[in-house]
Amino acid sequence: MGWVKDLWDIGKDIYYWFKDGYSPKEHSFVYKSFIKKLAVYPNGHGIVINSIEIKVIRKLECIERYFDIRGGNGCKEAKLPPLSEMQMLDPEKRFSRAGFWFKSDIPCSLDPKEDLEDRKEFLFKWQPAVERGRKIRLSYAFSAPCMFPIENGLFQPSKAVIEEPIAVANFAVKSPIEYFEYEIAFRGVKLKETPIMKIFKDDSNHFSKVDPKVYFDPFYERYRFSLKKPKLGYKISIQWKWESSQGRYL
Repeated sequence: MGWVKDLWDIGKDIYYWFKDGYSPKEHSFVYKSFIKKLAVYPNGHGIVINSIEIKVIRKLECIERYFDIRGGNGCKEAKLPPLSEMQMLDPEKRFSRAGFWFKSDIPCSLDPKEDLEDRKEFLFKWQPAVERGRKIRLSYAFSAPCMFPIENGLFQPSKAVIEEPIAVANFAVKSPIEYFEYEIAFRGVKLKETPIMKIFKDDSNHFSKVDPKVYFDPFYERYRFSLKKPKLGYKISIQWKWESSQGRYL
């Protein structure tokens, strides 16, 4: 009977809500952890590594991801080859050329949706679908020359989408996340203002601020931000300012 099935579905939703905190009808998975690492080099080259752990709460066939190298005041000169070509790059060449790599402990395939020179949108697809209750560890990375408008570690206004010495990395919370971390590592780059994280809870200009933990090693100056259970709909923005090659920006 139809009404029995409806009651059964409602009961399952209530059970999963109290057990896991999320309704299977609203979300098919939860990010147990989402860790992003960005490395910035003095010639503007950038490398991004995303490491995520997913808990499946409803049978999962795919997840959608993307990256954009000109948003957040990137370099006008930045251009990426097709994803198929990027995937063929030897990882040893990631410090000088554009590449893309991924790995999942449950084998998956890559299905490009939008393959532009400045933006890549794609699906990670699992066949057969991953059953509820399983966990997936997935990591994907890309490298891009001229990701940032800097030379010799200094901002170059003529190369920037916006001629101001600012940089922005944005992240929107669209799926439940239990732990979020974003680390930016600079090598040979001069900063006027070190990174801060702003959390926008709605569409207004009001935000809360998170300061990073700062780490130093012989190779990088690292700024690490972390959040536990950021709410759905939050917009996270990490911002910093470069030192410039032109005195009017100093």
